[in-house]
Amino acid sequence: MERRILTAFILSSIVLFTWSVIFPRSKVKEMSNQMQLLENKEDIKVIDMVGATAIPPVAFEPETTTDNVQEESKTLENSHLLAEFSSKGGALTKVTIKPYDVTLPVTGILVLSDYVDQAFKLESIDTNSIVYVYQTPEGGKVRKSYTLSEDDYTLRAEVELQNLKKEDIKMAAFLLDIDRLDITKTDHHDQSLFEYFVISPQGNQRKAGASKFSQKEAKSYAEPVELVGFRDHYFSMILKPDFKTEQVSIDPINEKNLKVAMYVKSEGEANTIYSSTVYFGPQELDLLKKYKLGLEKAVAFSDWGWLDALGKGIYAMLHWMHKIIPNWGVCIILISFIIYGAMYPLTMQGMASMKRMQAIQPIMTKLREQHKNNPQRLNKEIMELYKEHRVNPMGGCLPLVLQMPIFVSLYQVLWRSVEIVGKKYGSF
Repeated sequence: MERRILTAFILSSIVLFTWSVIFPRSKVKEMSNQMQLLENKEDIKVIDMVGATAIPPVAFEPETTTDNVQEESKTLENSHLLAEFSSKGGALTKVTIKPYDVTLPVTGILVLSDYVDQAFKLESIDTNSIVYVYQTPEGGKVRKSYTLSEDDYTLRAEVELQNLKKEDIKMAAFLLDIDRLDITKTDHHDQSLFEYFVISPQGNQRKAGASKFSQKEAKSYAEPVELVGFRDHYFSMILKPDFKTEQVSIDPINEKNLKVAMYVKSEGEANTIYSSTVYFGPQELDLLKKYKLGLEKAVAFSDWGWLDALGKGIYAMLHWMHKIIPNWGVCIILISFIIYGAMYPLTMQGMASMKRMQAIQPIMTKLREQHKNNPQRLNKEIMELYKEHRVNPMGGCLPLVLQMPIFVSLYQVLWRSVEIVGKKYGSF
């Protein structure tokens, strides 16, 4: 009996050891995560075209797709971007930022709502451009072309409408699909920093923590748009339309999907072209300014204007120092010393005030004991004591309050600067 038990124990040990070698725990966990991701995955749909009225958008449900549409994928690539396209809707579906091996949860760039499920024909493709065409039953034509830049983070997207009798055009500027995030890189995606934004001359609309959506977020802005886009910790997608928009709407589809759509007034011409510049890349202010398109407006270190301006000042100083001393560690130490030196008088003032407060504590204790039954007399005596010894009860805290915005701005700059992390970000 004991021999049988010993034999069974040895055999079970061999089986468990073999299983752990063939299927390590990390592999099993990865397979489990992938199965869970596939179970939770939901298709993104786009709603029908509606008129560009100035009323709040109505919550909508995804359309049913056309199952018999044959989808074919194509790619364009340069040294910075790898862009993937689909014949279904002639859409830009995915962009990988190659130097960092990062993909944002953005898809469906400039998708026309009426033709989202239609099979577009591939008209042409070369090393840096691709053109899709769809012939409508009424004899009109929709041509969508994408041109990848030769050596930067941008591409040009154009939607051409030929002989289409449309008074108002609605197109998705982009769609967010949080489920598209690579679950193996979730540590690199602090979802509290996810943010979509609409920037217009009337003001900026930003939504932080954009990882879950609800119908409460459904909004409409009847104003022209300068930029729309999405950003995470270090990277952003920024779309700059070259055409005038009549209205922009935020349309939540479900908890993980959201659409930012633009309404365009038809010009009543036989042929109309709507072109845009789309940026996929790091949130580097100096880099964004080089495009001279105002893309730097998408970067903000705070929702408060004065705190954002302070952060951008620190950012400019840090990068100026890096041009002289090309070492980020040394530059961070130096700028910390500079800020500490600038704040030193306030620090010393606060410390001196605290020492004076400590010096009069024994006197204040006696006064409280003498006038414990007379609060008014006690307050009067304490105020005279403060005046006699030139003590401000807030003197120790006020310098810290004045310094806090500077250190918060410095923290935000260091937290969002991918330049400090480096181009191996995606391989951590």
